Amino acid sequence: MKETLDHHIEIYDEHECIAKHPILTGKATAHIKMEHYEGLHTKEKGQRIKDVQGLATNDLYSPAPSPKVEQRPLAAYAALEEGETV
Repeated sequence: MKETLDHHIEIYDEHECIAKHPILTGKATAHIKMEHYEGLHTKEKGQRIKDVQGLATNDLYSPAPSPKVEQRPLAAYAALEEGETV
């Protein structure tokens, strides 16, 4: 990230500038570039739309349930750190 002479912040991925935003002054607290969001709500065949937390959902208008994940006690992870099998 670097500040430019024309009062912008440039954000880099390695050597490529991937975003440029003006440095905000006064009461302004946010600057949104809508082109950063282009394509996020499109849906290709078989692709599910994601909710605001990035979780896949079948219905865009209802909150998605949390995905089912295996639950383990923390002791299982501690055992793995010690080289034991779980």
